[in-house]
Amino acid sequence: LENTNIMKKGLLVVLFLLGAKMVSAQAYSNFDKNQEVKFNIGMFLATTSAEFGYEYFLGDDTSVGAILHFDGDGEDYNGSFGFGPNFRAYFGDMPRSGAFAEAFGLYIKGEKKYNEMGSRIIGDYSNVALGLGGGYKW
Repeated sequence: LENTNIMKKGLLVVLFLLGAKMVSAQAYSNFDKNQEVKFNIGMFLATTSAEFGYEYFLGDDTSVGAILHFDGDGEDYNGSFGFGPNFRAYFGDMPRSGAFAEAFGLYIKGEKKYNEMGSRIIGDYSNVALGLGGGYKW
């Protein structure tokens, strides 16, 4: 019983030290890492589709990246699969954040089971798009 308590305390100390190493209380984040992996939780909660993103920073104000989109409902407006590369330019006071403008491409694949008249058809479709966008990153 005493060995178990010692092991629990030791594990707690190790977890605390690892957690403290991950937390940073600096004015600016550590920008030694030029990569970001993202998960769009808002889209998942709203539509149950999963969207993952990757961003590689070329400098403090530019990046290239891509998104992968998966949806179990191929008839949804998002399709069942999507892939989109992008290039972003940031316009904020802090590095790698603030307002941004982006150029992007998008490939979407999905299924169509009914046409506009309500007749049953079964077929796959795919779309390709190029565009410009903007947003804000905290």
